[in-house]
Amino acid sequence: MVVPRAALVGRDRNVDNSTLQLIPRRSEALRLLLRYLKLFEISPKLRDAVASHVHDLMALALIQHAPLGESKLGAVATARLNEARDHIAAHFLDPALSLTKVAENMRISPRYVQRLLEVSGTSFTEQVNELRLQRAYTLLTEARENKSRISDVALQAGFSDISHFNPLFHSRFGDTPKGVRARARMRST
Repeated sequence: MVVPRAALVGRDRNVDNSTLQLIPRRSEALRLLLRYLKLFEISPKLRDAVASHVHDLMALALIQHAPLGESKLGAVATARLNEARDHIAAHFLDPALSLTKVAENMRISPRYVQRLLEVSGTSFTEQVNELRLQRAYTLLTEARENKSRISDVALQAGFSDISHFNPLFHSRFGDTPKGVRARARMRST
């Protein structure tokens, strides 16, 4: 991959002294960089943002003059936050999904994942609940002949407790699941 020198030097002036050196395989920045490069294959719309973050991670991987920490640079934290969100989005239907499982997948501490999400303005529970509520809303409004019980819809959306699902749903959408389904059916007839 060709990266303009200015893209790296602008992030750290010590990059020139570190080029053409081997990067240790255990480098956290290198691991994140390789995972981030896979995003180029997903969506052309993300390429500009990904390119900027890739430049940050390449500069970090090359420099190696300081250990990476939780507050080192915005690029590392952003890459980790995106990785956490991707994992949550891919597994939110699993009722057993937990902050600990996300952290284990990323090989970082649960507290660090929690702080990353908090900095982005949400919590693990809020992120998971929002995805599950959106899925439940879709299930309730898309199927015209949907005869599933509300409890079955809640289970399909990843909720394991209907008594927890109903108030969350009402708070988020301003109506009960039954009311949302009824309105959707009225619109489709």
